[in-house]
Amino acid sequence: MRGVKKVLLLNPFMYDGRIHSIGVDPVVSRHAGQEIKTGVTFPIGLAYLGAVLKRAGLSVTILDPMAQKMTAAYIRRCADRADAIIMPYSMYHRRDTAAFLGSYRDKLRVLCGEIAPIAHAEIFGQGIADVIINGEPELTVVQVCAEYPRLESVAGILWRDTGGAVHENPDRALIDDLDQLPFPLRDFAPPELYWDISFFHQPTAWILPDRGCP
Repeated sequence: MRGVKKVLLLNPFMYDGRIHSIGVDPVVSRHAGQEIKTGVTFPIGLAYLGAVLKRAGLSVTILDPMAQKMTAAYIRRCADRADAIIMPYSMYHRRDTAAFLGSYRDKLRVLCGEIAPIAHAEIFGQGIADVIINGEPELTVVQVCAEYPRLESVAGILWRDTGGAVHENPDRALIDDLDQLPFPLRDFAPPELYWDISFFHQPTAWILPDRGCP
């Protein structure tokens, strides 16, 4: 297979037939929407990935199981139809992510987020991912989907070849002009699912005015 056509962008979830609310600090990963004591955060990182992949002509499905109250069976049905599954890597969900992705070895499996490159030895050792994004994901993900399985020229990734050898490609330069990115996809779920206690359960729109921690 050269390239992929159908992509599933999936927020981490607890893979035991139920969807649990996980109370974690929302700054752990800008990709992962969370339910915390003060509300439900929007997975804006996945929405940006969805926008760039859609602009590149791919069919994109975004699932946020916790916010959308999805069953594991429904998530599996969506994954069955995808060529590639892309997920943020969360230490809180690592066992469940391994259980889920371990059953889809016939698909391209991509992990992103700040923790995934650090945990690459564990991830590749378990055989639960083919590619780990190292750095800003948007442009890298589009190239990975276009060139898979020939990934030698894709900057900003760690990847495992069909023989099991792990490769670390050169870093990708940061995106200097963020205006080149499309606006994030926001229509995959009702906006009222995302709220902040400061606004008393009113729909809340999340934005990123810049990147990186001060």
